Amino acid sequence: EVVIIHELNKEDAQWRKMALQICKSKYVADELVQTMYIKLSERTISVTDGYIFVTLRSLFYDSLKNNDILIDDFSNFEVEDEEYNEGIDYDELSKDLTWYERTMFEQSTLIGQRELSRQTGIHIQTIHRINKMVKTKLNGKKKD
Repeated sequence: EVVIIHELNKEDAQWRKMALQICKSKYVADELVQTMYIKLSERTISVTDGYIFVTLRSLFYDSLKNNDILIDDFSNFEVEDEEYNEGIDYDELSKDLTWYERTMFEQSTLIGQRELSRQTGIHIQTIHRINKMVKTKLNGKKKD
């Protein structure tokens, strides 16, 4: 997983330009590229530029079709406080998470979502969405 992300990251500027051509918004393009990294981190195959373009375009159309909110203005964006429950073995629950999901969740819990965004350059909405998805996965396993 790490190798694929590392290889993809070498062409990050190209992917962002590609996404910008698709959606015409820098913020949305950043969100699409981060989502593409998550989606492709689970792949074990090598990917081509064409494959990435189709992936970015599909993610964009899916977000439009599903009415996903892609926020362009984060001036009033509030990050939810973390809720931690005593007595739950989060290490055991997190085994089914991808490396990217687990790392993002752990780091944002340790240093906060805004600081993680500043340090990594990953859009805060992406971090927030990943944390929300991880919490949903963890809560689903916790109830089992």
